[in-house]
Amino acid sequence: LELWPSLIFCALFFILRWVVNIALTPIARYLTDYKLEHEKPDFLITSDAIRQDNIRNGTFKPSKQNNQEVSASERKQILSLIDDRDQSSESKLYAYISTLQLSGAQQREIRSYVQLCKEYDTHNNKFLESTFKLLAIVPIAVYGTWVVYFKHDFFFHPWKQWINFGDDLQRWDACHPQLKDEPLTQVYDAAMYWYYVVSLGYHLNRALGQFHNPSRKDFLALLIHHWTTLGLMLCSWMGGKTRSGCIILAIHESSDIFLESAKICGYCSLYWLADFFFILFFLSWVVLRLYSFCYRLLFTIYHCGYKHFWMGDHPLIYPYVCVSMLYVLECLHIYWFRLIMKIVINKIVGKRIADIRSGEDSDSDTKHVDGGKKQN
Repeated sequence: LELWPSLIFCALFFILRWVVNIALTPIARYLTDYKLEHEKPDFLITSDAIRQDNIRNGTFKPSKQNNQEVSASERKQILSLIDDRDQSSESKLYAYISTLQLSGAQQREIRSYVQLCKEYDTHNNKFLESTFKLLAIVPIAVYGTWVVYFKHDFFFHPWKQWINFGDDLQRWDACHPQLKDEPLTQVYDAAMYWYYVVSLGYHLNRALGQFHNPSRKDFLALLIHHWTTLGLMLCSWMGGKTRSGCIILAIHESSDIFLESAKICGYCSLYWLADFFFILFFLSWVVLRLYSFCYRLLFTIYHCGYKHFWMGDHPLIYPYVCVSMLYVLECLHIYWFRLIMKIVINKIVGKRIADIRSGEDSDSDTKHVDGGKKQN
């Protein structure tokens, strides 16, 4: 019952999402239109200004020697059929281009561009979703960093989560003498309480709003992640492990800032800035979710807190449920790290940074994804 204000914050986050949708939908449409104009196959571009922009951005591909020249009337007919964006027009389009003796590469570029046009609304919704997440998570992460990293120093000296306020213990072995009273209830203050409440409201909003967000291939993984996070927060609160819960939240939120920033830059066609934020996201994921999550959280739990998993000779349910959920989260971290490494490899071999979780499976030559440069 102490966490009931989180329901108010959950509702406030829904209101924030509604405000973002109302205020930024025109901007989202402008960015999508801009992207569609600059993602056109070069043989369909009629504006010299757009062609010069593509050259400056490094997305211009000179026509290959075996590419068929497209006349003005043919170009107009192709673009007209693309703009209709319905199934019958798409069939007519493919039937029409088959009569033009276009090269295989040109036909693949047209199919890829048609797929991007079909995702017009999805692209708008993704921009609005990422903007909402960034606006919501930045203040939470900043506040959580102050609480966990500076006010209580739980991150750099994680054993302090297992000692009482005011104790000055500076080495790992020092946490063992504090394991006298069973079970240990981690004392929390107002700063940690409000961090918990606001974060719980945000994650509840994410869990409930997932069904209205653009579809992604890792929908099931996200579903497990959201509800595991909620269950972990509730169990850690009821089990008296509030400090550990604050560390979990602080470890997760920093990476989200860099991820959503990279996505927004990609939607705005600021690809060099998207690359920069993606590098920060990659580094934060490795340092925080892979290294710190294991060393500063799981290791500390076993080193300092394992005796509090028992009451005499009887195991306590909440600590074991919490630890099980932590392992579920770490498995998801490894799963997503595999997807991140695919993006890194694609970037190294010259492809664009993209959200490979988005949309449906399709041929690699005709897939359009979030942000980045045209593929060769």
